[in-house]
Order: sequence, then C-alpha cells, then structure tokens
Amino acid sequence: MATLHETQLDWIQQNRRRTPRARSAGGLMARLVDGLDDKAWAGVRDTANSLSALVDDEFRNHCRLTPGTGGRLTVNVDHAGLVYPMRAKWLPLLTRELVAGHRGYGVRSITFAYGQDGVAVGRSATT
Repeated sequence: MATLHETQLDWIQQNRRRTPRARSAGGLMARLVDGLDDKAWAGVRDTANSLSALVDDEFRNHCRLTPGTGGRLTVNVDHAGLVYPMRAKWLPLLTRELVAGHRGYGVRSITFAYGQDGVAVGRSATT
C-alpha cells in the first residue's frame, strides 16, 4: 500500500506536467542577432574578395576587415605604428570604391583601427 506522500507524488507526476509555452524573447533575439551577424560576416567576406585586386601585398599582410554597426567597415591593422600610414594611403581608394561606388556591399563608412581579428583580404577564413 502506498503512503500518502507517494500518492501525492504520483498525482503530481501525472497531472503537473509542464505545458508547452511560448519561447523566451531572449532566445529569439539571440537567434536573430546570430543571423544578422552571419550576414554581416558574409558581406565582409565578399568585400574582402573584391578588394584583393585593388590592394597591394602590404595591405594583405597587415590588414583584416571586420563588420561594424550601421554599415561601418573596420580595417584592423596588426601593428599600431601602421594604422596612420595605412589610413592615409588606403582610405581615399577604399572610400571611392566601396562607399561612393555603391557596389552593393552596404558600406557607409570605413575606419582604421589597431587589431588582429577579421577577414584577410584575398582569403575567406576568419580568425
């Protein structure tokens, strides 16, 4: 014979199952942001592939592209002392080709910063 406590536990197991509920907004937002992030990285890969014919080996060896918010493309330069010379040399060309050229990459502005992450120009792998 089952005790009162065991009977109550059996009733709870049979009748108190969780009903399916709506998904949390946090989970939906995380999936949405991940999808947007994937699209941004895909755009940067396309941009990097298209720039490979425009830039020289110095740019390829020292610069990587990362997406930013609002159509900003960040060019990460791997040596802090090269940020200003690279910006002075390449910003006018990149602006003309990507921003003013309206090639469909969605780039509205370009910034140069110190950093080592991103997509290498001429290659499609991220680090």
